[in-house]
Amino acid sequence: MFMLGKLAYARAVAMRVGPVALGLSASLGLGCDSGAEQKTLQEIQRAADQKVQKAEREARARVEESEAKIAKLEKELREANQKLDEAAVQAQASVDGQTRVAEEALERARAAFKEHGRKELAHLNRDLTELNRESLKAPDKARAAFVKSMQQIPKKQRAIEDAIAAFDQATLDTLADAKKKLDRELMVLRVAVKAARAKLPR
Repeated sequence: MFMLGKLAYARAVAMRVGPVALGLSASLGLGCDSGAEQKTLQEIQRAADQKVQKAEREARARVEESEAKIAKLEKELREANQKLDEAAVQAQASVDGQTRVAEEALERARAAFKEHGRKELAHLNRDLTELNRESLKAPDKARAAFVKSMQQIPKKQRAIEDAIAAFDQATLDTLADAKKKLDRELMVLRVAVKAARAKLPR
């Protein structure tokens, strides 16, 4: 009977302690699982942070590389614009220089043609003066014919003077035409002088 009482008591104690032990064991096991999960989460977070940091570094590197390329292109563009400005200045200076040379050449041509016209007119006027003196010794009939032939001479002389004066307004485009006009008027006066001379006896 005493032995049966001990066995019953032990069985009762075991029935009470068993659930507590199982709960404690379960609690201890749950604690271990939570720690492992926390460690795993931390590793995942750390890996994610590293990836984000790497992505940020790569993005910054790409941005810096792009900014460097843009800065280089802007520098090249500024240099190109500067070269264009310098070329434009040089071209303008060249044009100005060529224009100045052309203007100086035009002035020399004007002066030369005017001087030529004045000399030719002066030569023809001397011929006319000589013919007037000769006409004084000519017979009346010849003298009358000579005087009649001289009536248009002043008009022809003025035409030559106008042609000489026109060179002041002549341009590179009209210079040749002005020269032709002067030569034509000089020729007209030469023919008139020759015709007047023919009226006087030899």
